[in-house]
Amino acid sequence: MLITLKPEQFSIDKLNYETMPNSLVDGFYNKLEYCDDICTMRGVFIKFEIEMLDNKPYIATKTYQYLCSIEQSICEFYISKYAQTNMNNNVSEKISELLQRNYEIKDVIHPTGSRVLEIKCIWETKAGRMGLGFSIY
Repeated sequence: MLITLKPEQFSIDKLNYETMPNSLVDGFYNKLEYCDDICTMRGVFIKFEIEMLDNKPYIATKTYQYLCSIEQSICEFYISKYAQTNMNNNVSEKISELLQRNYEIKDVIHPTGSRVLEIKCIWETKAGRMGLGFSIY
């Protein structure tokens, strides 16, 4: 069973991090856990609605803004509390880039389906770069 959140249900206070050395780059890998009163999830799973129109996926402007703010809030919170190196504002905002590239954004949609954004981890390099590991399916 996959438990998902709506974008507006996400709360930064429910995230936990488990830091370990990153074997792919010189830096750190941080597993994310999302814990609330009901369960603990390995990662954050956010379900959002889409509209397929002429073989193009659309998302609502409000949904796009929520998803971008989730990415920003996770990165800002991590930098303020857990970062091992100085980030120098060198944060990769790849979720917002991917949404802009793969989805049309409009004010109102008429949902015909949904997608799930899974945020798995935060990566950080000793050179001061960081970002989120994620998938959309």
